[in-house]
Amino acid sequence: MPVLAASVAELRPPCPAPAGYKEKNRTTTTYDRAEIVPCGKGEVAYWTGSTRTPVGKPEECQGCTANTYAPRTGARSPCALSIVLQGAS
Repeated sequence: MPVLAASVAELRPPCPAPAGYKEKNRTTTTYDRAEIVPCGKGEVAYWTGSTRTPVGKPEECQGCTANTYAPRTGARSPCALSIVLQGAS
């Protein structure tokens, strides 16, 4: 006789966090699947094909570095280049 799954959750593989989000720490959640939260301002998480950035860190978002920015929470593309306009003297 075939063995049946105990729940529908066992039939579905876990889905990765979408771009602009990170997983909450799984050890502090009550469920077997992680809760997701948006990345903060100045942080991003995005997918290039099947690779998520930051690579191998589902509980983190990547901070923007010098002269780049992510102006809102949940940014889902690489940090944008900040252009500083200098006034004419």
